[in-house]
Amino acid sequence: MKNTANNILRIYIKGTAFLIVSMLVHISIQAQEASTTPPISKVSIILDALSCEETLTHAEVIAEDFTTTDPNTGLAISQKQKLTYTWLMADSVVYTSNYSEASLPVPLDTCELRLVVKNQFNAEAEDIILLPSWGVEAKYKINTRDRDIPHEVSTPTALSAPVDVEFENLSRGNYTVSEWLMGSLTRLFDENPVYQFQSPGEYRISLIVTNENSGCSHADSSEVIIVTDADIQFPDAFTPNGDGVNDEFRPAYKSIKDYKLTIYNRWGRRVFSSTNPKVGWDGKNGNTDAAEGVYIYICEATAYERGVAFTRKGTVTLIR
Repeated sequence: MKNTANNILRIYIKGTAFLIVSMLVHISIQAQEASTTPPISKVSIILDALSCEETLTHAEVIAEDFTTTDPNTGLAISQKQKLTYTWLMADSVVYTSNYSEASLPVPLDTCELRLVVKNQFNAEAEDIILLPSWGVEAKYKINTRDRDIPHEVSTPTALSAPVDVEFENLSRGNYTVSEWLMGSLTRLFDENPVYQFQSPGEYRISLIVTNENSGCSHADSSEVIIVTDADIQFPDAFTPNGDGVNDEFRPAYKSIKDYKLTIYNRWGRRVFSSTNPKVGWDGKNGNTDAAEGVYIYICEATAYERGVAFTRKGTVTLIR
C-alpha cells in the first residue's frame, strides 16, 4: 500500500513538472515572437480622389515580416503582420477594416483625416493629412408667423392666406450659394428668406446649396406648405353678456382678402358695419346695448385666389 502511494505521488510530481515546463516553453515562444516582431515602420495616407459622393484613399505601410519558431519542429517560420486600418475624420472613427483601401464620407468642413494602423501585437503607427471642405448638406426648417386671430380657420398643416413663412437655413458645409424654390411660385437667393403665400395650393419647398469651390450641390425638399381654399361662415346666434364665450358676432373664415359686413335691425336701420373680419359686432348700437332679437346681416368678400368671391346673407339672433 505504501509503495502504491509513493508511485502515485511520483506520477503527480512528474505530471506537474511537465505542465510547468510546457507553460515555460509557451511563454518563452511568446516572448521570442514579441521580441522578434518589428514595429510598423511607416504609414502614409494617399488621397486618390475627392468627389461629391465619396473620398477615395489608401495607405502605404512599411511593416516587415517577423520570425517565430515552430514549437513542433523547432524551425524558424516567417510570418506577415496582421494589420488593422482605422480611419478617423475630425477625431471620429468612420471606417475600420483589414484592407488598406477605403471609401470614406465627403468632408463637409475642413478637417483632419487620421489613419491608425495596428498589428496583432498592438504595435501601431499613424499618419494625418488635412482635407478641404468639399461636400455640402442642405437642410432647413420653417416657422409660420402666428397671427393669433380669433375665428380665422388656420392650422399648422392647413394655413389661411395670407401667411408669412420664415425659412431657416440649417445647411452644413462651405456652401456659397443658397437657392430656394417656393413650389412653382418663385426663386429666392436669401440665406433665411421670409415669403408670403396668398393663393390656395400645395407648395413643395426646395433648398439647394452649392459649394462654389468644389461645385458640389445638395437639395432638401422635405417640407410642403399647404394654403387652404377661401371660405367664410357666420353663426346664427351670439350672447354678448360678457362671459367671454360667444360675446361677438363674427365669421369663421380662411384666405379672405377683401371683406365688408353690414348688420341691420328689423326696421332696416344699420347698427354695425366692418371691413375687417377680425372685428366682430359686440351687440351694441353706438354706445347702447342693442335689444334682444333677430338682426339681418349682409357680407361681401373676395378671396386671395383671383376670381373667387362670396356673398353671405342671413339672420342672427342676439341673446342676452
